[in-house]
Amino acid sequence: QKPSETDQKGAAQNILLLKIYERFFLLGMDEQKTNPSAASATSRLNDQDQCSFTFIVTGFGPFQGVPTNPTTIIVQRLEKIYERDQKDNENVIVETMILETAAETVREKLDSLYKRISDDLMLDAVSNIPSSVDSFDQHTGHAASKKNKAVIVLHLGVNAGGKSFQLEQCAYNDATFSVPDELGYQPSGDCVLDNEQWDQCHFTALDLDKIRLTMSLLSPSASSDVEKAEEAKASSGTSCYGVVTSTDPGRFVCNYTYCYSLANCERINHRIKDEENDNNYDDSKTSRGQVYTLFLHVPSFDVESEDDQLAFVKDLIQSIRKQIVAIQSTQ
Repeated sequence: QKPSETDQKGAAQNILLLKIYERFFLLGMDEQKTNPSAASATSRLNDQDQCSFTFIVTGFGPFQGVPTNPTTIIVQRLEKIYERDQKDNENVIVETMILETAAETVREKLDSLYKRISDDLMLDAVSNIPSSVDSFDQHTGHAASKKNKAVIVLHLGVNAGGKSFQLEQCAYNDATFSVPDELGYQPSGDCVLDNEQWDQCHFTALDLDKIRLTMSLLSPSASSDVEKAEEAKASSGTSCYGVVTSTDPGRFVCNYTYCYSLANCERINHRIKDEENDNNYDDSKTSRGQVYTLFLHVPSFDVESEDDQLAFVKDLIQSIRKQIVAIQSTQ
């Protein structure tokens, strides 16, 4: 049977597409030959995916007006899940901590936590500086990458009147409590960080717009239609899953905790970078360690059920992990 004109046009289009594909494939091969770093990009991404990730997830106990804090329950259930099922969690270690809703207790607990993180990452920063006996990457000629380590401190707090999950972009050096904390402390216009200007803002290093979009696509209630997700992204900061990004974490213990945490992250990361610079570490390679922090405000269980909130936090952990992998693969 003689092919129709439509069949002939379709065959021609297929041939054209094959030629285009072949051309791009050959260009990619040429790039790998002329640019060794491009040749090893995929292998570097795989290496980064084997990075050690430690999440420290904190929740709060009760406080005035909230006798049972949802974050206590979420954190306790999360701990049991990761203890039971650690082998399936893709190199993600999860530790948990319940903080008393009191500024003094928060400082004590975070001082201890960040000292441990700093000691651990600084030890890695020194021990992972390439030496003359290190193995070398055959493509770059540089010392081969050693395992990276990322630590993420994820704080959970409840917004009792909230209608959605809130990814907090920043925190402020402002301790102004509308009610006393659990130890009776009620500052007004005080600084969280005494060595900085009052109300100075600290931002998380994570891209929360991307994380919010990712979470909207992962949500059971969200549409899998990417165009609809993008429309949601552009509309008033609200996603399909009931997630928003926020620049106002309040001025109670949540903001106090986040501000103190962000300042500690910045201090540790600067110290690691200084250590690498002092030892002439090759800054074209990924830093050996990095610490991040994020604050998530959750609504009450009347707005989002306990199971849905637990699922959200588990997905958030994976979303953060994947973003850090992507960041490291481009460095």
